[in-house]
Amino acid sequence: MDNINTKRKVQRRLTSLCEYTDALIKSNAKLDVIRLDLGYKIENRGQLTPDQVSDDLNTLYTNSRSNSIFKHVKGYIFKLECGKENNYHVHSIFFLDGNKNKNVIIAGEKIGEYWNSNITNNLGYYSNRNMEEYNDTGIGRINYQDTDKVSKLKDNVLPYFAKSTTDLVSQSGSVIKSLRKGILPKEEKRGRPRDTK
Repeated sequence: MDNINTKRKVQRRLTSLCEYTDALIKSNAKLDVIRLDLGYKIENRGQLTPDQVSDDLNTLYTNSRSNSIFKHVKGYIFKLECGKENNYHVHSIFFLDGNKNKNVIIAGEKIGEYWNSNITNNLGYYSNRNMEEYNDTGIGRINYQDTDKVSKLKDNVLPYFAKSTTDLVSQSGSVIKSLRKGILPKEEKRGRPRDTK
């Protein structure tokens, strides 16, 4: 029964993430999908706690609302995990307005460097998955009409964020929310045709 419940929970998460992604694609003619792994250098992991990592993630979100590095960000998905040897890390997706953002890779590098220098005080690291070959993975620039790439994003990327993981518990005993995503965009009134170039 537990295995069935876990599968149902994973499916509900995946459905929610797909609906969120669909809403972002519907409200943006082009999206730049940036996939980053955010973590902490191995020599700095010993004293880390779930509370500190969660606080860092909260600070990243709060600061993103007023920092120009994030001005084209339309949405995000965060998955907080802990691996072996206190290896706390965050798998993240940032959705940027592809009509305004100029370069997917550079935008990812800026966000990653901000995590390192401003959020973790140079105790962290990041990995920009957009630096790799991503034409067949569903990240990078996505045109809303490119149903094949949208499908790859949903089939190849989002399931990892929806998968079941061990709950992280704060020092106060409460469960820390490991999967986080932005707010669904509001329905926009119909206007001029979308720019799909």
